[in-house]
Amino acid sequence: MTAPRCRGADIDNGTNYMWPPTKTHLTYRLSPNFPTAAIDPVARAFQQWESATHFSFSHGEDADIVIGFHRGNHRDGAPFDGPGRTLAHAFAPTDGSHLLGSGHSSHETAIMYASIGAGEVKNLDQDDIQGIAALYNRQN
Repeated sequence: MTAPRCRGADIDNGTNYMWPPTKTHLTYRLSPNFPTAAIDPVARAFQQWESATHFSFSHGEDADIVIGFHRGNHRDGAPFDGPGRTLAHAFAPTDGSHLLGSGHSSHETAIMYASIGAGEVKNLDQDDIQGIAALYNRQN
């Protein structure tokens, strides 16, 4: 069984990048409720994106991206529905969805595929990498 991962559009047309083309370094911080066990996996995820895209990332308090863990209605107007439903979403200071602006992929092996199996772990797929490159008109 698979579960939707977020409330973003299933397939994005690739025209709504999240960050201005001149912004290539993004900072992130973890909310106070962030589980200690998730710190290293999040850092590794940013390292993967950094190695495959034109973006660089660092941890800092004055952050472009804030990451937290929440349940149910967490006062942002988009509650999590639990198992088999919405598990995550992303918001940023600009219009768009997903932290780097990428929409969902139609490739089941991609991180940006719209669903994920219980306990499944994914790495960046070539479709994820090509999607960001196309979105920002860059070769990586």
